Amino acid sequence: MPVELYFSNRIEQLAADLAANLYPPQGEDRLALDPLRIVVPNRNLAKWLQLTLARKQGVCMNVDYAYLDTALWDLLVNMSPGEPPPMPVSQNIYALALLRVFEQLPEEEVIFGPIRGYLNRLGKQASSANPAPTHALPADTRRWQLARKLAHLFQEYELNRPEWPSAWRLGRFESGAMAVCQGHLYRRTLQVCEQVADGVGQPLWTLPQLAQRVLDQPPAPLEGTKDSRKPVVHIFGLSQISTFHTELIGRLRSWVDFRIYTLNPSADFWEDVRTPREKLRYAAGGAAAQDLEQEGATDLFGVSDHPLLSLWGKPGREHIRNLCELSGYDFNATFPPPDWPDTILGRLQASLLSLVDVDDAPVAMAQDVSIQVVGCPGALREVETVYERILHQLE
Repeated sequence: MPVELYFSNRIEQLAADLAANLYPPQGEDRLALDPLRIVVPNRNLAKWLQLTLARKQGVCMNVDYAYLDTALWDLLVNMSPGEPPPMPVSQNIYALALLRVFEQLPEEEVIFGPIRGYLNRLGKQASSANPAPTHALPADTRRWQLARKLAHLFQEYELNRPEWPSAWRLGRFESGAMAVCQGHLYRRTLQVCEQVADGVGQPLWTLPQLAQRVLDQPPAPLEGTKDSRKPVVHIFGLSQISTFHTELIGRLRSWVDFRIYTLNPSADFWEDVRTPREKLRYAAGGAAAQDLEQEGATDLFGVSDHPLLSLWGKPGREHIRNLCELSGYDFNATFPPPDWPDTILGRLQASLLSLVDVDDAPVAMAQDVSIQVVGCPGALREVETVYERILHQLE
């Protein structure tokens, strides 16, 4: 199966499924020295997974842990032999290219007015009425912060709004001063990247650009493929995969087998849980309601949704739906028998597993500390609160 999907509400169960696939029973066709490719979202989960696999199997070796972008980049590079290997465009490269663009902004072009106005803004002088000056950051600091922010946005656009960069590359810009300004900045940033590539004699591409160049023509077999066996990539524990990455996995499944292990809070079908805004749009009628009527989903709005999934579950709902569409709704689901602790957290987990409202759960109990909500005025205070709580728990 090109895309094999594993669901569970326990990450320990997903690790057990992964171990069973990494180390199959004796006699199955797998070369002992083949590297095991596992995609993880961060280093912490990679370390936990390494220790968990070692405990289960006695030893964990020859495992290649990588991030999703890196793994897909390596696959695409291996599918295009005969060319000089391209360099990936990272966020830092985009930021440095934007610094160069800022230095060469033409004064006569009004489309760069929003950017030029911010970069040239002077801090107000302190006075008795205004003891703390505003916008007092040095010009170089503002320039670097803006370059980093725009570099992050450009990469997000390429992954989640690919129609925008595609239109900008063709010289088509939406209305609105800021949108037009971003489009022109993006084009100039790509031009600087091309100049760098010409200088080093090596292509400098983003992951979407590499995918387009490789997959728009018949790709070569992947290096290291033996006896017509396709390489296997395990994707473990990613809470969300962008639209671009999901589509790219779908295009690569003819040459690569993907096994995806992801957390799913509910054993029941919850793709049709709607957010309050979606319900308001349906109640107001219009095109959105007509689309839902054509899908035959309007009767679902008469059913009471789980309140927590309705309020906060939209990203997870779309993630689960995209993965199911990728695998043709053929998946392996393992939800262990519930052994929830007799706490508020356990009660909530049980309600999510079976999509039963917390208020309708059979057990009622007093408030405890298994779930705590702390109001923090800012990100710094959030970190301080978590840090102090960890120290308290350790003591």
